[in-house]
Amino acid sequence: MPHLVTHEGEILTSHSEVERKACPFYGFLAVTMDKIMLDQGGNKCALLINSYTPCQMEYSKQKTDWNKCDYNNPKMINRLGWAIEDVMIFPREFAPKDGDWRGIKLTDWIKYTQDRD
Repeated sequence: MPHLVTHEGEILTSHSEVERKACPFYGFLAVTMDKIMLDQGGNKCALLINSYTPCQMEYSKQKTDWNKCDYNNPKMINRLGWAIEDVMIFPREFAPKDGDWRGIKLTDWIKYTQDRD
């Protein structure tokens, strides 16, 4: 099982195999008021917060890849910039079995998803 190392140095081990696309926002629902992203297990793009919007790359029959995504651009990064350090994400494969969890920093998740490929 893959490991995720947080910026605080904590090593997290996944508890289950979850197929992930090469995008840190794929399959998550953003709850902006709470600054969290919840794993919803589908193909939603968490960057598009006003509706349920599937991954546009997948919808266009392209391989999902954050490095090639139209949303990975200076305008979107600037929009994310103010909050990216504060957002917590909850990928189900890292959830502890006891259910008591505060999530992972989005910055750690982005690094993890980009380092895997």
